[in-house]
Amino acid sequence: MLAEAYRALTSAKDGPSIYDLCDPLLRGAGGGDAHLRKFYQTAVANPALRPLLSRAGLPALRDPAKFQGLRAAIVAARDEAAPDWAAIGAPLAELLDRLPPTHPKRGGAAPAGEPVSVAGMDRIARACASHLLRSYRKNDGFIPAYAAFNLIGDPDFRGRDLLIALQGLDARTYKNSTLLFNLARVFIANGPAADVLNPPWRGLAERIWSPVQIRHRSAYYDAFYAEALMDFLHSGLASPQETDISRQAIERMVRFCLNESREAVPGPPGGSPFDVVTAIAPSPHARFSRFFANIKSDLGFGLYVPDCDTTAC
Repeated sequence: MLAEAYRALTSAKDGPSIYDLCDPLLRGAGGGDAHLRKFYQTAVANPALRPLLSRAGLPALRDPAKFQGLRAAIVAARDEAAPDWAAIGAPLAELLDRLPPTHPKRGGAAPAGEPVSVAGMDRIARACASHLLRSYRKNDGFIPAYAAFNLIGDPDFRGRDLLIALQGLDARTYKNSTLLFNLARVFIANGPAADVLNPPWRGLAERIWSPVQIRHRSAYYDAFYAEALMDFLHSGLASPQETDISRQAIERMVRFCLNESREAVPGPPGGSPFDVVTAIAPSPHARFSRFFANIKSDLGFGLYVPDCDTTAC
């Protein structure tokens, strides 16, 4: 990791950086959309990330037409009251489609062994349910979820997906974060900073780095946990004690989804308000640490978080 960091901090800059592009438009005080400025300064131009990305130049932006086209898109996102998000996303979508693939390079699959027996599957089911119930007891009546930031993004998220996202959910803060995070992706993926921010990994799933784990409670995951425990009860594997605790946990989690996580949102123009289940419930139910609650606030978000789980909810 030290060698990768040294390369990122000392490599020759090959084209304009994200700061050459955005600092004159979004850094410091100024007019336009305040959230876009705040998000840029907190998430992209912060002191931890700036040294890594200052030398991450993008060769494509040596073309003055491409540089000015992307700059004009950012200005439109900043200044227009009702931006044309398809037009804003178009020059960035073109750059996203040039990203090198970043899928993990897994080793060969092990030779197929004997299929798992029914008794073996029962042991696995019991172990998973026991883990959930231990977590429920340990955390005083809830099961925490864990998340992490990943600045390199999903390798399957390309230009077409960006345009769909920018024209989808009607929340400007969501569109701002989607625009800037994907802009950062382009610069990260085209230089040595990628090896620092997204080191290669093997296995079935990428590990969540301990320093960036966000521990919280989410209706999205409570619904998964409740369903898993319902399946455990239906399997007939639960002991009488596990049955009692599982029913109590399921009741609490369903109630959390329908009560604490209920939020009234305005309907379309001329329509009536309606209730939704929001992924992150208001304090104190979200169980965020103070550190991450402050970061979320610094990024310009209240209850809302710009992730897939929230959008799905």
